[in-house]
Amino acid sequence: MVAITLNEDKNTLPTALIFDVPIFSGHYSTLLKKVHDHLLSRRKEPMWWLTTPNAEQIVLAGHDDVFRSCLTSSTLAIPDGASLVISSWLLAMRGGYTASIRERISGVDLMADLVAMGAEQGKKVMLLGGKAATAERATAVVRSQYSGVSVEQDPGAVDIRQETKAEKQRVMGKIRAFKPDMLFVGYGAPWQEQWIADNRLELSKIGVKIVMGVGGAFAMIAGTLKRAPVWMREAGLEWLWRLVQEPWRWKRQARLFTYWGMVGRELFRVY
Repeated sequence: MVAITLNEDKNTLPTALIFDVPIFSGHYSTLLKKVHDHLLSRRKEPMWWLTTPNAEQIVLAGHDDVFRSCLTSSTLAIPDGASLVISSWLLAMRGGYTASIRERISGVDLMADLVAMGAEQGKKVMLLGGKAATAERATAVVRSQYSGVSVEQDPGAVDIRQETKAEKQRVMGKIRAFKPDMLFVGYGAPWQEQWIADNRLELSKIGVKIVMGVGGAFAMIAGTLKRAPVWMREAGLEWLWRLVQEPWRWKRQARLFTYWGMVGRELFRVY
């Protein structure tokens, strides 16, 4: 299996193929410019679906065909994990590969920048999912910080793994009535990606321009989950900071070691 290669065809943006998942490998500023143009475009264009995989999700995609299909069929997968960046550098530096990921792009930072962009353009933003109180607080924060954007929120299904027909009809009815330009889904992976995949065509018909799974971003925006200090983010240790606050995540974080085992085997296979 080729771990990293270069693909310039998807959305005319560079991607690095990491364990069969194409990950955006360009500069963050380039991505924001493309999104800005997409939001302003008056042409009828397909909806953009942004995913934010990290090392844990790459491991999950390795044995979950549905989730892997979600990542590979999304418009663009953003590298929300320092391990993806570092491993791509190592593989590229050792030779035999043609691309590496230039920088990590945090999902919560991307969401904040997209909301700010929407505020400048007078767009509508909707937050779906997340714990009710947290999502409501995040919505209030967005309203207070970005006065030019129209914001709506819905808690979504009580248990997204068992979404009822009534819950789906209510949620889609609210989205249809509000007609958001951007929809941020906070059900957590892989359920948010599966929900988006199931409703992708309907969302596009409604007129949603960008849909993005954001995991725990609502909690960070609301302030109920504190972000790591800048130095920890830059050192690639934000996962550790979050683990300290949410120790129940240790089983999920163990996949980080599985990922590096995959990288090591790939290096050994090549050399």
